Amino acid sequence: MADTGCQSCLVGLKVIYCLGLRERNLIPVTLRMYAANNNGIKILSTVILQFSCHSHSGKALEIHQIVYVTNDKDKLFLSQEACTALGLITKNFPSVGEI
Repeated sequence: MADTGCQSCLVGLKVIYCLGLRERNLIPVTLRMYAANNNGIKILSTVILQFSCHSHSGKALEIHQIVYVTNDKDKLFLSQEACTALGLITKNFPSVGEI
């Protein structure tokens, strides 16, 4: 899920399992994270994931992102930085009248 208000990529543990990863693939971290409503998000660990797509012109885009793992969510959230790197939004987002 593209979340342009998200400063970091976040993934639920269920998604990690669906990707074929296990606890041994995760990197321990000590981090506190808070949602936009100021509720705490329990961070279990982190992992570096590769994301790829193709632009409208057919150019392959590939990025690597540090993704924080939680058991509070069951989705993958792409940060604004990741969305920009993948060409989902422009570097000037949210510039009014840009499009």
